[in-house]
Amino acid sequence: IEDALRLIPLWGFEYKTIAFQWIKLNPSTQMNEYRIMTAAELFEKSCALGLGYWTRGNTECCLLATKGHPKRESAGISQLIFSPRGRHSEKPTEVREKIRKLVGGGAAIELFARRSAEGWDCWGNEV
Repeated sequence: IEDALRLIPLWGFEYKTIAFQWIKLNPSTQMNEYRIMTAAELFEKSCALGLGYWTRGNTECCLLATKGHPKRESAGISQLIFSPRGRHSEKPTEVREKIRKLVGGGAAIELFARRSAEGWDCWGNEV
């Protein structure tokens, strides 16, 4: 995070907030939108447990930075994303969808992308 916060102004952007917090679920987790889990069930049965010295990582944050004065298209975008882990460094499709709802359909780029996506410039050695 420290590196990202130093890089943002160097690229001419201004840090705003944490846009999304991805709760990484085990790839085998079956999402059921009609059944509400207790917090204990969600953690014990669903959340992925990653590596880490101080704590075992199972979330990933997406920082929001802007250039100029872009218009927010929707005020109803939640910070939380519950989605299974994919390949190393692969982000859920929902991240792109939420970004589009938040700021509209202008130019978009994903750095270090793992797959291409319509309407996005995707840069990465896996694409």
